[in-house]
Amino acid sequence: MSKWPNLFLVIISIPPSIFFVTCLFVALTFVISKIKWNKFDMRWVRSSIRVNLVMLNFLYLPLCIYILQNYSCTYDENTDQSYMSFFPWISCSHDANYQDIFKVTVSMTVLYIIGIPALFAYLLFNNRNRLDDPNVLIVVGSIYIDYRKKVWWYELVGLARRFVMAVSLALINPKSSFSVFVVLLVIGSSIISQLWARPFIYRISNFTELLGNSVLLFAYICVLILSSLKSSYQYDAIGIEVILSIVIVMYTVYLGIIFLFSLKYFLPKRYQLAFDNWFIKRLEDVKLWKMQYDQRNQIDPDDEQGYEPKEKIDPLFTRSATQQVFELKQRRLTQSTDFSVSDNNNTHTPGESPVLKPYKSEPNFNNLLDTTPNPNSNQNNNNNNNNQNNNIPTNQNNNNINQRRNS
Repeated sequence: MSKWPNLFLVIISIPPSIFFVTCLFVALTFVISKIKWNKFDMRWVRSSIRVNLVMLNFLYLPLCIYILQNYSCTYDENTDQSYMSFFPWISCSHDANYQDIFKVTVSMTVLYIIGIPALFAYLLFNNRNRLDDPNVLIVVGSIYIDYRKKVWWYELVGLARRFVMAVSLALINPKSSFSVFVVLLVIGSSIISQLWARPFIYRISNFTELLGNSVLLFAYICVLILSSLKSSYQYDAIGIEVILSIVIVMYTVYLGIIFLFSLKYFLPKRYQLAFDNWFIKRLEDVKLWKMQYDQRNQIDPDDEQGYEPKEKIDPLFTRSATQQVFELKQRRLTQSTDFSVSDNNNTHTPGESPVLKPYKSEPNFNNLLDTTPNPNSNQNNNNNNNNQNNNIPTNQNNNNINQRRNS
């Protein structure tokens, strides 16, 4: 066992260790309840099952990586033998040591890599009609509680994504183009599925998931750029270190937020409700601040129309409804002026046909186009009407006036 991969042994021993600790805790609570002559509360058993499910979900990716990497072997031309890719001191031959490792790897593949998704699928599909049951929620709630009811199965998508990622990291040569394609495919499909399904209940969870995938994609692209620059002798150590440091800090903060957010499920129910209420209140405060900020920076509808010139400018290509009304009023005023001028210039005797005479003067349209209110306009209009009425005498009155002058 000393020649075995140490990390492989540590990873595969974590789940049974946690299971043993939880069983020991349940046994102690059972003994204490019997000593005190109290009824044993089955809530401790359900909580222990929930802790084990959370642990299996969290350890699925490292379990897949450290189990699958034992299948990869690399041929050595110097010794004419094959060695394990990640543990080159172990020969992939008929050595008894490797045969033992291979048998354990196959058993762990069935137990963890295939068994964990099968267990989650059985629990979800068997209880899909009772997801709101308190007992089911306590036991299996950690698998689907963060997702919307329509996408209660979305955790299986996450397990499949982690499995493909582990295969690309453990079995495919990281220097090959196929490995790059698989990694980009997994991250890209994660972003697309997140945008399409929006599985989480809280918007902040959807945002952090999308942000995490984006940061992961950015970090992987930085690694590709780093390797290409290093191979082409254009390696800028300081710049690349700064970029990778920023990426590592951002991803660490992101993982810290997710980890702190997931710790609430280990707390009692009242603390979970208190945390949810506090979190919802903070989100409402942010939403209220955004609404106030939008109202302060809202554009006035009058400002969207642009500046209006002081003097009226005739438009060349556009015509609005107000301009049409203004032109209609202008035409009416012009027609009324034409009639008044024609009455003054075209007088005729009764019984004779009217003879049209040319205009003696052209009407002044500037006064008609002036739209500014004049307080004396009504008085001027009355005087003009009186003058017009007085300036329309008949021919008979004109003859009487001439006879009086001659006499």
